[in-house]
Amino acid sequence: MHLRTQTLSGRPLRPCLVGRPPARRAILVRFQTEHASVSLPLDYYKCLDLNRGASKEAVRKACERLVQSPPAVGYSDVALYSRAVLLQNAAECLANMDARKAYEAQRRHQGPLVPIAPSDLPGALALMQECGEANTVIDLGSDWLADRANAGGVDAADVAAAVALAHCDQAADAFVQYGEDEVAPACHSLRSALQLLQQYGLSAQLQQQITQTLEVRREAARRLPAPA
Repeated sequence: MHLRTQTLSGRPLRPCLVGRPPARRAILVRFQTEHASVSLPLDYYKCLDLNRGASKEAVRKACERLVQSPPAVGYSDVALYSRAVLLQNAAECLANMDARKAYEAQRRHQGPLVPIAPSDLPGALALMQECGEANTVIDLGSDWLADRANAGGVDAADVAAAVALAHCDQAADAFVQYGEDEVAPACHSLRSALQLLQQYGLSAQLQQQITQTLEVRREAARRLPAPA
């Protein structure tokens, strides 16, 4: 997996991914009914961490590696199963040359939109977060949670987990982009992540790491000289 570990205030927060475009972009998404499919921008090449020239064997190995190394962040078994199924679907498509050509033609004309069953939304968001699509995951996941604020259940917690991790990705990027001069954007993202983790009772370890990072930043701010 194309991971690198970001460190916030000298404390490792979590594995974050590179390659996320900084600007927000319009996404065509259709949430039609609870039972209808959802079209999501799920890029099969990014999901499998492959280039367009990847061989069938490379596709197979990438799928096996990713299925066997799920994110250790407290997703439910249902979400991890959906993630594995989506990875296998991506691999089957790219391993079949006719299917790959059809996918690439559709990708050129419409973008990497893939129909997803609503029950597979948490697994899809988890994959998109791993691919570095933090902005997209936050937009889609936050809209889903807002529309289903009273739904609760496993699906809501899994969606919240993906959104929280995407906020952590944004925070890591902001620390790199702004450095020590301006930490407010990063801290805002961390607080958003922490709120979701607390609300849905997710990942006590990550909650602690975020809380410690925010405390370090508050202490550093207190020690700054007052403006003249």
